[in-house]
Amino acid sequence: MRSIGRQVTTRCIKSTRTKPEDKVRHELLILRHAKSDWGAGMSDDFSRPLATRGRKDVVKMGNKMHSHGWKPDAVLCSPALRAKMTCETVCNIAGFPLNKIQWNDDIYAASLATLLNVLKTVDDSIGVVMLVGHNPGLEQLLTFLCPDAPVKPNGKLLTTCNIARIGLNSRWNDLNQQSSTLLDLLRPVGAIPCGCP
Repeated sequence: MRSIGRQVTTRCIKSTRTKPEDKVRHELLILRHAKSDWGAGMSDDFSRPLATRGRKDVVKMGNKMHSHGWKPDAVLCSPALRAKMTCETVCNIAGFPLNKIQWNDDIYAASLATLLNVLKTVDDSIGVVMLVGHNPGLEQLLTFLCPDAPVKPNGKLLTTCNIARIGLNSRWNDLNQQSSTLLDLLRPVGAIPCGCP
């Protein structure tokens, strides 16, 4: 993996909501793919790889995720190349077996309704699920579950290589705002300036 000299740091944005974490029944980790390479000469959107910056960002964010002890019990990922590269890098760092990743075509270019339907299929015995995919669907899912999530001054929320950690006091087939708490939001700072408090 090629690296670049520029330092990438991270910022952890804590939720201001007051629901205690000890009431959390499940956790959802929403990971948007890292920065992709628009100049790679791919003829279709599905095959676009990560850019050099994206490769560096995802390693940094994967290490940060690992340092927080965020290890999923199940991973659902879009099979698009940029999502696949992001997911496999993070899973390698977290120690999640790559052969256990569930590649789901429905996550690619998914709407909010589609993502909720994907999550409805998760068995309630699974405690922590990581969902790896794309905007606008992932950002719509985050704002649906956590409408008070911190938006950047430019109106963006879940930019590339962002990881949102949501506590859920509900079944996977009944996700709603009343049972959801934004626990953390990690953003690469420097590669993509956060601009949030």
